[in-house]
Amino acid sequence: MFRIEENVGPSSGKLAAWFGTIAEMISPCGTPPEVDVDQQIVVARRFRYHWNMLLAAVAVIGCAFLLEVRSDQRVALALVPQWPLPETCPARYLFNVECPGCGLTRSFIYLARRDLRAAWRMHRLGGILATLVVLQIPYRLTALFSRDGNPLGASLLKIVGLLLVVLLFVNWLANLFARLTG
Repeated sequence: MFRIEENVGPSSGKLAAWFGTIAEMISPCGTPPEVDVDQQIVVARRFRYHWNMLLAAVAVIGCAFLLEVRSDQRVALALVPQWPLPETCPARYLFNVECPGCGLTRSFIYLARRDLRAAWRMHRLGGILATLVVLQIPYRLTALFSRDGNPLGASLLKIVGLLLVVLLFVNWLANLFARLTG
């Protein structure tokens, strides 16, 4: 007969005992290996993080194919283009100023329709960012099944992230300068 334990958690010690019992059953020598509950929690969080990022990348790609840009530059579902989606950029809505990411959604939509010229007009970095979103799928799948959960190393990811922030900021400044002088 099985009992259901209600207070099984990292601090209860019962989780460690449970892992120890499982380890005894599968250990070839009969002596269980040490199970670090904190390490198990870190691995579970890392797995959940990579899984969520994978789902987000698939959702962004799917939305790029399900949405369309109307003639007034508003975004709507392709099935009901007469009902545009609400404005999502608070800077543009409240202050009539574009943020560094303004135009990325429309750029992704145009890229999904293979209209490279329109994608470039919406946001110069749309192609780079869309490529990075697509590359999230193999990267996150690899990370989910890798031993350390970081197949490319932390420093490369930090460099790419910092480079993207700098490029978005420089692109934003170039757009502001062009509006002020033009």
